[in-house]
Amino acid sequence: MLTRRRLIRGAAVLAMARSFATADSVQAGGAPIAAASRVRPRDSGWPSASDWEGLRERAEGQLIALQSPLDACRADPNGDACRALFKELKNPYFIGDSPSLTQTCGWVDAWTAQPSVYAVAAQKTAQHR
Repeated sequence: MLTRRRLIRGAAVLAMARSFATADSVQAGGAPIAAASRVRPRDSGWPSASDWEGLRERAEGQLIALQSPLDACRADPNGDACRALFKELKNPYFIGDSPSLTQTCGWVDAWTAQPSVYAVAAQKTAQHR
């Protein structure tokens, strides 16, 4: 007989099992399960320059390269540009309007926020695809 307690326990075990799945895991049919991660410029799956140019054309020139505003602080932590940036970071509209900023950087040493390398500054709904 299936009790509520057994159902909850089974759901918890299933959720835990999924969280321990690795890139080396195999699905029931024998196909490997892909790890969930973003491809970064240093990775082998990163698109070529011609792939990016093709996307730029499909987005009608609205593909923009992003650079983190925090680079100013990495280069010169005590500089004027870094001080000005931290004044702006108190403004939630500044954060929200910058595609390379995130509103949360997580817990200390939990993860490193990395902006995307490119973004599409869409002007029409057709560019959202």
